[in-house]
Amino acid sequence: MNSRQYRRWRKRRHAAWIEANRKRTHPDTEAEHLIDFASMWASFGGAPEAEVLVHFGMTTPQFIERLWQVIPESSCTRDEISALTSAYPPPELVNRQVQAADCLTDPQNLRHASQEHITAENNVEQQ
Repeated sequence: MNSRQYRRWRKRRHAAWIEANRKRTHPDTEAEHLIDFASMWASFGGAPEAEVLVHFGMTTPQFIERLWQVIPESSCTRDEISALTSAYPPPELVNRQVQAADCLTDPQNLRHASQEHITAENNVEQQ
């Protein structure tokens, strides 16, 4: 082994040691890869569908669902979780927003809400 080969070997060994001893965000390497990838794209509003498909072989909704399955077990900080939430809303949050939007667009719900508002105004005026 000449000196050039030794230096390359030593650099690779050092890099492997650093990788093995670094602090992990998650005990599972696949989950850690998900979190790292999502964090990398979070500042851009989330990863494009094509990137998610190429890297993980799943659709964006599947990726988001899997991401939020592994987040609770991770050691992510509040700031990281906040950034991920803004870029990749958790499925239950999206479902609540859809239900709220459905309630606002349903004429029967609008009628009921306006009747409650009128009743509340009348109660305030009577007092």
